[in-house]
This record gives sequence, C-alpha cells and structure tokens, in this order.
Amino acid sequence: MLEIKIRIDDFPQGEPDKRYTKQNIKMIELLEAKQISYILGVVPELVSYYDIDFLKTLKYGLIGMHGFNHGLDIWRPTSEFDLMDCKKIEIGVIRGLNILKDFNIEWFIPPFNMFNQILLNILAEYKFKFITGGVESYTYMNYNNMDFNNLKFVLSKPPFYTSNGNINGILNLIDKLPENEMITFHLCGNYI
Repeated sequence: MLEIKIRIDDFPQGEPDKRYTKQNIKMIELLEAKQISYILGVVPELVSYYDIDFLKTLKYGLIGMHGFNHGLDIWRPTSEFDLMDCKKIEIGVIRGLNILKDFNIEWFIPPFNMFNQILLNILAEYKFKFITGGVESYTYMNYNNMDFNNLKFVLSKPPFYTSNGNINGILNLIDKLPENEMITFHLCGNYI
C-alpha cells in the first residue's frame, strides 16, 4: 500500500519575493509536525544551498524531481521535456540528479503531469522507480500504449488549491483516498 498521500509541487517557487516558497515551507512544517508522509516535487534548477539544507532536515518528506526547470511556457499543455529530443531530456535529468545528489531520488513528477515515451525510457535508465501523473496524463498523451519500463505510475488527483485554512480539508481526505492515489497540493493565498 502506498503510504504517501500528499504531493506538493513546485518547490522552490521561482518568484522573486519567495512568497509561495515560504507558504510551501509552512505546509511542509505542518506535515512534519503531524508526522504525515508526503512527496515534495523539487525543481532542481531553482534550488539554492539554503533550500538543500532545508530539504536535508525533512523526516517525513521524500524528495522527487519535478522536471529540471519546470519549463518556461506555463500556458501550453505540455511538460518541459515533452517537446525535447532524447539528448536534451537526458541532459536535464542528469543535471537535476546532480543538483539533488544528496538525496535518493526515486520519484519523478513531470511538470503539468505530462510525459512521453522518451522520458520514461530515460527515467528507467537512471533508476527512477515512480512517476506520478494526473488526468492530463490520460487526456493529452497516448498513455495506454506507453511502456513504463518497471516504473510504477501513481495517480495524483487533480490539484487541491487551498486558502484560508483549508489545509484541514486536505488532511481529512488523506485516509479516504484509494490505494495508489494521492492528492496534489497547490497554493492559493494564505493557508496557515
């Protein structure tokens, strides 16, 4: 049974004032205090030494690679790796793993839940064990015809946007999720 029921994407946020990164940290600290396991999608190109030091303190969070730089065009329905050739995808994965070398990275969280066969092959080559995805994984891709190369696909429910104290809503849903499913958590305003 999958013990991880919450997926937090986009750490750290790339915004100049770090507003959402600070909120992510508050959410992470709450999960740590409640001893709730979660997967944290880290964007390697955006992390600082401070972020790495913070990540090393986590006891209940697993670090997952959330793309390399998350892609530049957030309005197109594709992942950062979706339109790249094999060599560019491999370079992004290698660079990301090098930045996150202090962690045992087994999870890959594709930006926008989008991936292709080339990415799956490269993730298998670099010993990833899990890949998450959501409804986008079925909608925009030929999911049923993909070879997952021993990678376990974990369905992530549509993003749970929260604000103004709705964090308790997420925590109450955890035990009700079916096996092999998790909730994706995204920020929307202040929640702590």
